[in-house]
Amino acid sequence: MHLTTSRQAYIDWLRAAAVYGIFGYTAARPFMGDSTWMVKNTDTSLLLTKMAQWLNTWCLPLLFFVSGAATWHMTISRDHSKRILLWLRRLFIPLTAGILLVLPPQIYIERLNSGYQGRFTDFLPSFFEGRPYPGGNTSWHHLRVIACLAIYEAMLAPLLSRAASFQARNVIRRLAWFYRGYRIYLLAIPGIIWYCCAPSAFPDNAGRLLHTADFICWGIFLVTGILFAMQPILADSLVRNRRASLAGLLTCILTGIIIRTMAIHHTPLLSLLTVLHVWFLLFTLTGYAKKYLDSYQGISGYTTIFMSPFFILQQTVTVLAAWFIVRLPAGPELKFLLIASSSWMASALIIHLLIRPFILTRLLFGVKPKTPPVVTGKVIKVQLPSADFFY
Repeated sequence: MHLTTSRQAYIDWLRAAAVYGIFGYTAARPFMGDSTWMVKNTDTSLLLTKMAQWLNTWCLPLLFFVSGAATWHMTISRDHSKRILLWLRRLFIPLTAGILLVLPPQIYIERLNSGYQGRFTDFLPSFFEGRPYPGGNTSWHHLRVIACLAIYEAMLAPLLSRAASFQARNVIRRLAWFYRGYRIYLLAIPGIIWYCCAPSAFPDNAGRLLHTADFICWGIFLVTGILFAMQPILADSLVRNRRASLAGLLTCILTGIIIRTMAIHHTPLLSLLTVLHVWFLLFTLTGYAKKYLDSYQGISGYTTIFMSPFFILQQTVTVLAAWFIVRLPAGPELKFLLIASSSWMASALIIHLLIRPFILTRLLFGVKPKTPPVVTGKVIKVQLPSADFFY
């Protein structure tokens, strides 16, 4: 059985949409009416609150979905030892570097906002005491997404190795059964059942190191992404049914508007509507991306290569920018634009000036160090030796 490992452009487009959606959600957090975030603006915005709540429902599910596809391609293109090395490079090392290098300023700003008056050098030792957040200062905050991915891949490694074997070809072939008609929507049933049984999934649980409902829910999206990567014909089914997915999404949106207008408080119905909205949106985005964005034309190399460091940096940089911008005499919407633009530019500059040029920083932030320039008075191209740890 021949297994393809070619990179798919629409997956990179979806990954960029998910990460930028998370970035937009983060930038809007200071202006949410129901949020007690690290930095809080005096005036809230209903528009930004609704936008952030909407982004929060689907960005992480989409990110785990595309991560599932990447996990499968990583499995079939490497043997077991090389997958372990790649797991260290792509997940464990960036997670460790992010916790130790990126998160301390973010948590320091949060403590300042809560009344702490010490300097950063006074605060820093408490970060390494090991006392879990929120009682202590040790946390992984938004990097828990990377931690979950690392745990998923460790847990699924034996099953994925078996699924990638020649003996599993019949199982992969049978996945094509979901291609016919509207059977593709049956893949959403496990996620719908879990969400309705555990309605605490999808809220903001950043104050906890790991939330069980989130962990299982995100895992379902990751496994679904693995199934789509195992049998690429499933994505073609979403292309064929993209208008049906869009119709289902619009129905969920209109039904939600009607329910909220009539002030109907029915928790099971709202939970069902929320999870249907998420799955229809995910299927809609995948179908249209596969149809119209399955090309690298219009997407930069930075977008495909440096999404991981951007995700690691974006929340800390946004918190730092918001700490100063919320004090300006301006409306919430203008402040949001200032926070989003300044933090995006700052993250891009950090990536371009501090991460991209150097082997060490590329390694720390999960980027393959492919012949980077080394500054020694002048720019010199250094050819790296072939090593499975890097590739």
